[in-house]
Amino acid sequence: MMMTLPLDARDDDILAVVRAWAELLAEERYADALAFVDHREHWEPALLRTVIMSYGSPEPCEGHDHRVTPLALAGGELKPRHEVDRCDSNAGDRVGYVWFDLPLDGEWSDLTATFDIECREGRLVLVLDDVHVM
Repeated sequence: MMMTLPLDARDDDILAVVRAWAELLAEERYADALAFVDHREHWEPALLRTVIMSYGSPEPCEGHDHRVTPLALAGGELKPRHEVDRCDSNAGDRVGYVWFDLPLDGEWSDLTATFDIECREGRLVLVLDDVHVM
């Protein structure tokens, strides 16, 4: 079921939804992760899995088998970027963006999920835009 948030949701509330989405990825529940947020039409569970396993490539890469780590277990030297940026009031239905670095194989990585934050029917909706190396 797709999560929505009230219009007055704080940045922490928005990031909590993205963290829950990332935990679904850590459990390799790609279809559930896509059902949890809205997404661009090209996203399918198999593509999401391939992009994660291939470190941002939509094509399977021989020898790559990355997995999202549960957030609480992630370590390493990189400091993750978990950021919400709000748009000005002239941005139409889009009210902001989220950048969320994912932990892979036990360490924070620069594989970043980006989301648009849109206003729909009086609620905020997260729309998965891309997963790529930043």
